[in-house]
Amino acid sequence: MSLAQSFGAARETYDRFRPPYPDALWEIVDAAQPGRALAIDLGAGNGLATRTLATRFARVIAVEPDVRMAAWSEVPTNVELRVAESEQVLIDDDSVDLVIAATALHWMDVDVLLPRVARWLRADGAFVAWRYEVPEVDGPVGDVLRAEAVARGDAHRPPRLVEADWTARVVRECAALRVREAGALRLPVDVDVEMVIGMLGSVSWVRAYAASTADAQAYLAELGDRLRAAASGAVSFAMPIGWVVAWRA
Repeated sequence: MSLAQSFGAARETYDRFRPPYPDALWEIVDAAQPGRALAIDLGAGNGLATRTLATRFARVIAVEPDVRMAAWSEVPTNVELRVAESEQVLIDDDSVDLVIAATALHWMDVDVLLPRVARWLRADGAFVAWRYEVPEVDGPVGDVLRAEAVARGDAHRPPRLVEADWTARVVRECAALRVREAGALRLPVDVDVEMVIGMLGSVSWVRAYAASTADAQAYLAELGDRLRAAASGAVSFAMPIGWVVAWRA
């Protein structure tokens, strides 16, 4: 099983705790290209971004390698769900208006994938990729999380997750694509400490460290207890989103 096929174990956590992408991000996507016939969502996961695309495009292909993540209860009628690796999926050249990778590109082989994406795009098509960067958490809860990230996370995060602006950099380095613009958004999230604890269950380094321990559930429970002890009411929590828009070179 590849790393990209491992997220189904946290499917329920994704469904319950991952917030929707903000309207400001979809405004960037809408402005990226004029066509509305076909969009592709690479690494579609539980369909969080796919369902929004389905309201904007006549047809959407959602590509997700983990069959557990792809077990959607309802699939929009204009969505074709393919259980496949993004690097291997077959798409006709010059046929796609928009390709997105929503908090997923960093799990893919970009040297293989990005030139293929460029071939799929129509002349006026666009590729838009984004991901959450390190959350901004204030106060004692943030102190606990930052200390845990240093003590545990650094050893369980691939370098591409540590590097800020990794997404924009790798797209710029692809000769087949031409970056139009890149930037960052800040998504404030109204959460309490229980929401923070739940969201941690979908964070890759937290799951990786927990899996490396003798008792993953005991570690997660202990971390939750420390966060509860640090909390007093609402938690100041924001999720930065780095994004990049590119066209075919």
